[in-house]
Order: sequence, then structure tokens, then C-alpha cells
Amino acid sequence: MVLDHRSAVPLIAAADGHTGQLGILVTSISEGLRTWGASDHTGSGRRIWTYGPEMVSDMTYLGRPSNHSMVLAMSGSNPRVELVEAVEGPSTDRDWIVNRGYGLHDLGFFIDEVAGIVAPMEDDGFAMVQSGRNTGADGTGAYAYFDTVSLMGFDIEAMEVPRLRHPPHRVWPVDTRP
Repeated sequence: MVLDHRSAVPLIAAADGHTGQLGILVTSISEGLRTWGASDHTGSGRRIWTYGPEMVSDMTYLGRPSNHSMVLAMSGSNPRVELVEAVEGPSTDRDWIVNRGYGLHDLGFFIDEVAGIVAPMEDDGFAMVQSGRNTGADGTGAYAYFDTVSLMGFDIEAMEVPRLRHPPHRVWPVDTRP
């Protein structure tokens, strides 16, 4: 018997098995920064954004429009480490914190088009629990979280990188850019 080497989970197969991001829920970004620090192999520190309706369009939670917001602090690559503070509104992050506490929430996978993975994931029984589009300054980029807890113990996130990112709201340690 020959087994296919690719994952049976459509999102993981679409990313050729490469984990691009670790999503870690923290009580606050400042506490998370104290715990995780800013050192990484890229030397860029942590880039920090607030993702909410002002910056991301078409946000959903459990299949309905949503106005949740979260502060993200990202650093590194291969995989990138993303610290997430749930700020406002119902979200998968808040549900996770109530039911499981802080810590690892999801593994993220970079793909070309988030919209194209939703149906295959849902057809295989993995509900999309949260999403957003137009995450970039140029209106490109998207994300979608899928409930894979029963299979893996955490969610997985499909990530479509925008062609042009918004400048970070701040960089930690101190932003010394001119």
C-alpha cells in the first residue's frame, strides 16, 4: 500500500505542509512582549498592528459579519511567531481563552488564495470560524481560521499575504525609523 505523502487536510496540502506561523494568545501585547521578547533571526523586532474593522474588511465570526478586533505582534519567519491579544467583540480568540486559556491557538499556512480553500476545508468537515479580507494597504490579503481542534488540538489559519502591507502601528523594541 502506497500512502500519499501530502496531508489529507486541504489547507495543509495546499501549503505543501509548510507551517508559516505560530499564533499564540497572550493576556496583553505588553505582557506577551515581556514573555517572548523581540529577538528573532530577522533582526526586525516585533511589528505591531491592530486588526479591526478600520483596517480589515468583510470580517466574519461563525458565519456572520463581525467587528472583532485584535492586536498582533509579529516577528520572524519560517515560521513567523504572532502574539495575539483579543481586544473587542466575539471572536475565536475569545472563545479559545474562555475554554482553553492562553497559549498556542493556531498554526498558520500561507497560500495564494484564501477564498479557494474554504469549500475544500468545509467539505472535509472543518468549519471556517473566523475570517477577514483586504488586510493590506492595497486591498489584497485575507485570512480564515478553521476548526481543527478535534483532529489536531488547535485551529489552523489560511493566510493570503497582501501585496502591500500597512505600515506597522509600532515596532518593539522602540521604533527608531525616521
